[in-house]
Amino acid sequence: SIIESWGGLNGEEEAKMYGDLVVIDGNAVSRMGFDQITTDHHIQLMNQAGDALAAKNIRFFNVPIPTSVSVLLSSDMLEEIGAADQGKILRYMFAKENENVGKVTAFNNLLQHNTEYIYFHTDHHWTALGAYYAYQEFCEVAGFEPVPLSEYKEVNMGSFIGSWAYSISQKMLEPDEMIAYVPPGNIRMEITGQPTADSVIIDESDNYPNMKYNCFINGDNPLTVITNDDLPDAPDCLVIKDSFGNPFVVYLTQHYHKIYVLDYRTNFTPVSRVAEE
Repeated sequence: SIIESWGGLNGEEEAKMYGDLVVIDGNAVSRMGFDQITTDHHIQLMNQAGDALAAKNIRFFNVPIPTSVSVLLSSDMLEEIGAADQGKILRYMFAKENENVGKVTAFNNLLQHNTEYIYFHTDHHWTALGAYYAYQEFCEVAGFEPVPLSEYKEVNMGSFIGSWAYSISQKMLEPDEMIAYVPPGNIRMEITGQPTADSVIIDESDNYPNMKYNCFINGDNPLTVITNDDLPDAPDCLVIKDSFGNPFVVYLTQHYHKIYVLDYRTNFTPVSRVAEE
């Protein structure tokens, strides 16, 4: 992706290394390498899934989530700290994935907005704004019209402290705040063993600062079912995610009637069986 001027971290202060964590200009980023065998295995899995789902007339999308290091740091700085270029890795992956895989290059849109608050300073996750820019790219591939962020209700839940603040002195890092965007619509969320919620955004304002990322779809759960009763004729969607997917799922409520969210770190039901059901 070609950008007119670099808006990411400039390295005005000397980078400080703490193993795989690097502190630059008050931001902690984690170095990332490239593993050929693992990447090729991922490509194979995506192609197999795409082919199997296409045979059942189910559209399949791959949304690899870039971490902050390659979005906020220039190529020269990546080389300096010994990190791989995720943009190049994504181009390699997508070049080898077939036509039954919807390839969502969130990296490009995030790069265009790297002057904005799209990743936390004290945590490895992206912010709700970063997830929104990935959602825009998803809509481009899926054929949806993205709902403007202005139609969501912005909620600021106050100070947030991410996991990296416990590995590095918090004084070295810029402070974070937890901002969420409540989607419009008659939306309810069901999680096994919990009462039904009337929103996909949970108010965590009074929770501990390190727990506030749970405001997005109530954190990580084996199975979450989200229904938008304003879209009874819309298709359904199955999302297989890790915790980066939590704020991303919020925006999908504007295009699907039901969203089934699986976290495969705690749910081991075969995806083919879930798709059949």
